[in-house]
Amino acid sequence: MWSEGCDVVRCGFWIDWSKGSVNGSTLTLPSQWALIMSGFLALFVKLVGGYLWETICFVIHQTKASLKSHDDIHHQTQLILRNTEHESTFIWKLIKVGLAHKGARLEASRRSFLLVILALVHGLGIWAAGGLSSRFIAGSDEVQTISTTCGWMQEPSFDNVTDKVWDAANALVVMARYRYQKSASYSRSCYGESGRDSTTCRTYLQPSLPYSVNFSSPCPFDEKICNGPAITLDTGFLRSDQHLGINTLPEDSISLRKKLICAPLAGEKYTDGWMPPGNHSYDKSPWKGYKFGRFLENTGPWNYTFALSRAWLATGDQPYNLMWATAFLNYHGDQSTPFDPIPELQSSDSDTIVISLANRILYRTAVSDPWFNAQNCTYAIYDNSTGGNIPNGCASTNALSFLGCQERYQFCTYNQATCTPFTGLYSISSAADLSPSLTATQKAVFQLYWKLAWATQLNFQLGFIGRENLAALDYLWDGGFGFDISATLPADHWHREVRNWMNTTLAAAQLLTLSFARAPEFDVGPGLSTLKYVVPPSSAAEVMLCSKMKARSRQHTSFSVLGLFALLGIGLLLIVVNLMLPKAVAGIQSRMGRGLHKRLEWIESSGFQLQRMAAEGRGIGPWEGRDQDVPRLLGERGFSLTEGSLRGRWSRVGGYEALELQDGDGADMGRLRCASVGSDGMGEGKRRVRVAVGERWEPGDRVGLLDE
Repeated sequence: MWSEGCDVVRCGFWIDWSKGSVNGSTLTLPSQWALIMSGFLALFVKLVGGYLWETICFVIHQTKASLKSHDDIHHQTQLILRNTEHESTFIWKLIKVGLAHKGARLEASRRSFLLVILALVHGLGIWAAGGLSSRFIAGSDEVQTISTTCGWMQEPSFDNVTDKVWDAANALVVMARYRYQKSASYSRSCYGESGRDSTTCRTYLQPSLPYSVNFSSPCPFDEKICNGPAITLDTGFLRSDQHLGINTLPEDSISLRKKLICAPLAGEKYTDGWMPPGNHSYDKSPWKGYKFGRFLENTGPWNYTFALSRAWLATGDQPYNLMWATAFLNYHGDQSTPFDPIPELQSSDSDTIVISLANRILYRTAVSDPWFNAQNCTYAIYDNSTGGNIPNGCASTNALSFLGCQERYQFCTYNQATCTPFTGLYSISSAADLSPSLTATQKAVFQLYWKLAWATQLNFQLGFIGRENLAALDYLWDGGFGFDISATLPADHWHREVRNWMNTTLAAAQLLTLSFARAPEFDVGPGLSTLKYVVPPSSAAEVMLCSKMKARSRQHTSFSVLGLFALLGIGLLLIVVNLMLPKAVAGIQSRMGRGLHKRLEWIESSGFQLQRMAAEGRGIGPWEGRDQDVPRLLGERGFSLTEGSLRGRWSRVGGYEALELQDGDGADMGRLRCASVGSDGMGEGKRRVRVAVGERWEPGDRVGLLDE
């Protein structure tokens, strides 16, 4: 129970290198231990607050102490300053003093006003400090993960397909799809304007990765192929340590910038229209093709990038279908570039992807969005409840509609002093393209970062969860009733789709960073775990990164070691100051011969010295240690200060202290000079008393009274 979660998160001391070796020193504890630590800190702050208040009272007492005569309110206030350890008790005693002086309550209140305010401020400050101390010192749920199975999923070659190859491919594809589904769900919850502070979003170091959006960018392609302005999404430089939680020294971190630019394409300019059934129509119905470039492997109708038949469009069981073609700049894989775009789409500094949308949905009113364009409002919508038709259902204007997108990447050192060109991903092939003088750690971070960028390319996202991640699905009437009806989409809905792609891409990068250090286990078949197909890193620097991943945990709390020691150190210092200050001031006063009356008043107004004075007033003594914190009664005998009644005159004391004996006039009488506070309140003086005959009295002895 007390070590729960410590098999996933590093419990104990570690260093957050983004804050430096001193400020970044961190202590991580499970929630149960963290609660105990937080409670201890709160109590410690409260304890220190008491000592600090005593110090404040000492300073005020010494400031107010004077040889001049003062009234009882002054001396009572001094007494409260000397003998009160808690602010609330201090305030209440001042109030009682004011209430007791019926004729001078206003004056008493005026004198104590500032002291009451000071006590309130101090008390509330200590209360707040005690409650917030753990938040300031343990204000982070950042943790460092423990690596178990580290690495990337195996990427099998299909040159010779065997059972092992098939199982490895099965694990790779199922895990990739699972990660994209999880990332899409996370992005919906944590990358919107609402929900970023929810517990769901407290998983990664940053709840979401930032990017800027320009909704009216110029067309990135030839102007004649675009059907309106473009949208540009630019992440800026995302640092591996600050944004993705790769816990390295700041100078060993790598920055990545990704820009996604998309624009609607005028697809009807690049089609020959509906063609009669032929060899390229598998269902023998009219078909239509669009020419945005040719697939060099000839997987579709010759010279057509996308083609569809009328029957497929009318009878498909999905509300939306996506198809895409990607041209990677400077791709040098085993195969030739699969897609060669037309000149209007060519780019010399980015990867290009063309995305087509087949829309089978009817809308109640026309949709002017350029990608979901539905202006064909001649369809009737069948109403199951009445058995009739609802007029003016609007269907897709064109068989297919298109978006053209560009992806560009740039890698830099942590301070952007050295950067790669801002270009397609495959144009940056190795860490040497960034700098030949990178450290081993920087190279390892670069390789990890490049792999993240590769695994989160838009074409992979479209391939694994493309149509099921469309935001337009949120507007559908149903998911299985067969209505095929949607609420009308906004005129700029395609902007939301592009932003959703970027959100999912960034969420997937966050997930993959942690997955590299701690690969999740997923069953892809009977007895087949994805962990079996994880390929560990090869270099020592990459292995080191496995234990350098930061995340967030709701089951753990991280304390700042610097803040913890600072709190304890300052607290102990204040306690020592409180214990030593009166003695230090007393020593200075004795040596300089000034302010001795302040020292005397501090001593004699203490509770112990006041008790001594009360005892001496009742004839109880002698005492030693009159100039110390605690006086001591000489001899071992008991006494009581509660004899008699508090009403009327003080009760009679049971004896006197012999100060001096003189010769008496009679044989059985003696004259005894005494010190007492008798029943009539007389002080030191000559009293005639009868004493036992034959007794020998010495100064300081207790004299038993026979009568007066």
